[in-house]
Amino acid sequence: MDATATPARLPPLLGPTTAIRRVVLLLLLLINGAVAWNAVRHDTRIGYDSRHHLRYVEVLAEGRLPGPKETRQSYAPPLPYVLPAALVALTGIDAESATRAALLLQAVLSVGLCLGLLALCRRLRPGNGWLCVAALLLLGMPAAYYRTFAMLRGEPYLTFLTVGLTLLVFEVLDRKRFSLSLALGLGTVWALLALARQWGLVVIGASAGFLVLTALWHRDRASPLAGTAALGLALCLLGGGWFYAPTSQKPKPAFNQKLCLDCAPSQMLGSATLGLGWPRIIQQPGRPAFSREPLAILYSDWWGDHFHYFLVHATRDT
Repeated sequence: MDATATPARLPPLLGPTTAIRRVVLLLLLLINGAVAWNAVRHDTRIGYDSRHHLRYVEVLAEGRLPGPKETRQSYAPPLPYVLPAALVALTGIDAESATRAALLLQAVLSVGLCLGLLALCRRLRPGNGWLCVAALLLLGMPAAYYRTFAMLRGEPYLTFLTVGLTLLVFEVLDRKRFSLSLALGLGTVWALLALARQWGLVVIGASAGFLVLTALWHRDRASPLAGTAALGLALCLLGGGWFYAPTSQKPKPAFNQKLCLDCAPSQMLGSATLGLGWPRIIQQPGRPAFSREPLAILYSDWWGDHFHYFLVHATRDT
């Protein structure tokens, strides 16, 4: 092969043809326009455990992590709260106003997530623009996406970092030699995932396990892959492990020791059915419908707002 030959280039990020690019661009504007609108307009006091998230910001602004008696979110990693807490500490504004900046940052994360998703589609199926369209449609259809990005939570950081991590893993697999920059990048993303939400630990384990299994399967690349994973995990432990270390001094359960089942009375769960509630789920998608149908609740909440938290009753969590 000619060493001077130009390497094959991937098709444009927004699609191979003008028509597909226009559709992709329209979907990007619709999805992120809605996210940005919510970031500007949604009341920061409305949401799941909103008062406790705001309290986390107030305590973190004092330069310390909150305890269980100060907020029910004390178990959560601090990354989503760093920006609003810094604004409170530096400017003296209240937590509600500072959280607005965090929501705007989450709107930026939404844009990055969408572009990362398009980059993944381009790597998986180069030249297939309709895959990009389908991916954005599937991302933008559930109301849960917009609701999550309109509240101060760790999930927007988790999803954004997970997409970025997937792209980074592709880069690691493309290299046949050890790359210090990729190992440092991998460790940094892993550490941020650990500090974004506890579910990030699952993503870290899955991606690190995948690299290890690939190294075992491809013995000729075992050394660079193992070295990359080892250095990345070491950096992750240094950068994100500190939050999980002092568990004996301050209870910080990894998943808050709760399941969604504790939201419903035990007598309802005793006679619960697994029906999807069709067709009543279309006619009456919110509570108190489907109190004994967990799958119907999950379905209606994913595509709508079963628990009436997001600008339906507009009641603040107090």
